[in-house]
Amino acid sequence: MSTAASEIRRMAHAKVNLSLAVNGLRSDGFHEICSWVTPIDWHDEVIIRHAERFSLEVLGRCEGVPSDSRNLVWRAAGALAAAAQREPDVSITLHKHLPHGAGLGGGSSDAAATLLALADLWGLDWPMSRLVAIAATLGSDVPFFMYNASAVIRGRGEIVEPVGQSPEMWLVLAMPAFASATPDVYRAWDELVTPPSTSQMPWRKAFGSAATLAESLFNDLEPAAFSFDPRLADLHRRLDRLAGRSVRMTGSGSAFFSLFDTRGEAVEWASTAAPRAGPDVAFEVVRTL
Repeated sequence: MSTAASEIRRMAHAKVNLSLAVNGLRSDGFHEICSWVTPIDWHDEVIIRHAERFSLEVLGRCEGVPSDSRNLVWRAAGALAAAAQREPDVSITLHKHLPHGAGLGGGSSDAAATLLALADLWGLDWPMSRLVAIAATLGSDVPFFMYNASAVIRGRGEIVEPVGQSPEMWLVLAMPAFASATPDVYRAWDELVTPPSTSQMPWRKAFGSAATLAESLFNDLEPAAFSFDPRLADLHRRLDRLAGRSVRMTGSGSAFFSLFDTRGEAVEWASTAAPRAGPDVAFEVVRTL
């Protein structure tokens, strides 16, 4: 984050669900989950300036990203202004680098960055708990991004338990050109009549190499996502063959990831896999924070 007299810039980092357990449908319509989540160094950027009236401009990788009241940045600004009993008299520029509908949490991270930046710009000396409560009204992933640290999240995602500094890992993200809609994947999970997960979060386990850790990771939404969209199942099979190690889907998709110990190993595999995965799959080498 950098500040000036009338402007604040804040990075909105993506996340990866290293493991994700689904424990059933709740009475409020949400699903009970438990997930080990870590932020990564790939990010959008939110720039906020004082203005006479509210405006939002979305630039960059913005296909599928609305620039009106459907955008979580717009909603975050309105929610914080209402709580502070003031007008949202700012102009916001959102520079998008993260793909939409990939399971990387781009929209939720943008919302969290907006809340934190506006709290600074408006001089709101509020406890984090008050800001997180507002974040929880915006979306299940938004509270996690308020902390921007490796955590286990529970409930529908609003209960965040930081787990301390995770070991540095390098990841290769593989992202198809199509998006995956979270509600559709969870409906498919319901239709499969999937029993509650019995898998254990692996974050407390000691591990040596990234490949060893990767073998203990899981995502309970994969069968549902693969059933709903067979293209995801096909891509997963191709990536598994190319990687020669465990490849997991993050969140409800559509992105996949594989873990590596060094940047050199990650870059080498991405360079080898990219031409073989097909022209509609983009690769990105990232690091955990």
